[in-house]
Amino acid sequence: MTNHSAYRKALSADQFEELFPDDEACAEDLFRRRRPDGFVCPDCESRNAVRLERKRCVHQCRDCRKQTSAAAGTFMHRSHVSLRNWYRALHIMTAHSNGMSALQLQRHLGLGSYKSAWLLVQKIRRAMEVADEFPLIVNVQADETTVPYRPKGSDPPRPGRNADGTLIIAGAVEVFEEDKPGRVKLQEIEHQSGTTLKRFVEGATVRGTRIVTDGWAGYNGIENRKPGDRNRSSA
Repeated sequence: MTNHSAYRKALSADQFEELFPDDEACAEDLFRRRRPDGFVCPDCESRNAVRLERKRCVHQCRDCRKQTSAAAGTFMHRSHVSLRNWYRALHIMTAHSNGMSALQLQRHLGLGSYKSAWLLVQKIRRAMEVADEFPLIVNVQADETTVPYRPKGSDPPRPGRNADGTLIIAGAVEVFEEDKPGRVKLQEIEHQSGTTLKRFVEGATVRGTRIVTDGWAGYNGIENRKPGDRNRSSA
């Protein structure tokens, strides 16, 4: 699932506790994020379902009788770890820029087993890796730069955008509310031609994404992703 509303300013610990005080609140949030248009049976695709009152955010299809929980189909499904602890783990790992070890997570969550904390960390990291494989969305800033790598004692590189003795790196970053950055995609490129930059930008984003650049002519001609001034929110 890719949802740009998820990329917003990180919640403080107090805000998180207020929004997600128990498993029920977490299940409701998960259901809304995964099924914004309402419940659809994963087996028969029927919308004719009833919500079971005695089970936490579980729907039963009236046509095929299949019961589906909010977490069904995710790495949190049928876990002995509570849904709220999964949410707490996700919040802690994404809010800490320096990373979080399994031992640290075990202490934060008060888990009795290091193995449980280690499994949580591995599953969350894998999910984050998979998310990075998806294209960037909404507002994206694209640019390119050169990184010098001239060996000691060698002649200085020639000036210009295609100078010798440098690596050329193209980059694109999602930008969300309050100019907060989201995911970043970087790629080494051979040169800064329009063909190369177009291939990078279109490979890193989805059609219709608004692209902001520095106006370099190499970005001209990108289909549905025209360059614009950096001070503007859209092209």
